[in-house]
Amino acid sequence: MNKPSQTAFDVKTAALRILEERTDGVTPQVFVGLMADVFGQSRRWARSVLCGLVADGELAYREQHGHTIIEPSFDRAVRFSTHVVVKPPGKAYTPAQDEIVIRLAPGAAFGTGQHPTTRLSVRGIDAALTTLSLVELQGDSAVLDVGTGSGILAIAALMLGIRRGVGVDIDPCAVDEARRNAALNDLSERLSVDAVPVEALHGVFNLVLANLRYPTLRRILPEMFRVSSSPAAWVFSGIRIDEIRPFRALCGMYDVACRWAAVEKGWAAMVFERP
Repeated sequence: MNKPSQTAFDVKTAALRILEERTDGVTPQVFVGLMADVFGQSRRWARSVLCGLVADGELAYREQHGHTIIEPSFDRAVRFSTHVVVKPPGKAYTPAQDEIVIRLAPGAAFGTGQHPTTRLSVRGIDAALTTLSLVELQGDSAVLDVGTGSGILAIAALMLGIRRGVGVDIDPCAVDEARRNAALNDLSERLSVDAVPVEALHGVFNLVLANLRYPTLRRILPEMFRVSSSPAAWVFSGIRIDEIRPFRALCGMYDVACRWAAVEKGWAAMVFERP
């Protein structure tokens, strides 16, 4: 079998593919061994590659359960989907004509992009609003983001064309972070964020988002059905692969059809269309 070439592009591509394909955390030792095997080079060569990718800001070290792992760095512009790029404030990035760029401040709330479900959710939103065109964007369209965290999902939906949005989270710290991120993207007037449960919401939404674990999704699904318009699109993540079938069956009780699905590192996201 032919080994890939060793240009900077090929090395970076191979490194990111290794991290994407592994469902467990990749330690530096494992990463070095895999890169050496892929390119047929020494471990010393692979260690120098790792150091270079970290120095260039492509990869980063992170502590996980008492161990050091390697993961893609989010201290730079990172593509989440076909049309969505996420970057920290102050980092330079020149978008293509059909791209949106979300400025996301570092914070403690969920939704920084380091977890696969955040990236999957953004991909699902992109698919629902562009490829599938499940929401009419010309009128008074509205998005609801349940468990908004950093606010990234609602922000993505607004920047892709939804007119106004509501984000809710029971964590007051997450509410503060989501509001700050809305301001960073000049969306404070279009995105309202509050620490209220979904059961307390009124209004009707064309797009409903929730990146939450399966038991929580199952519990609040009737409420999300109550506040969604007809037609509407739902984008859900936080679902493990072995939960896909029961969750699809659960959603089927509401006469919705799954129009898109994707998996990453043992997690899944799905887009449903409510007629």
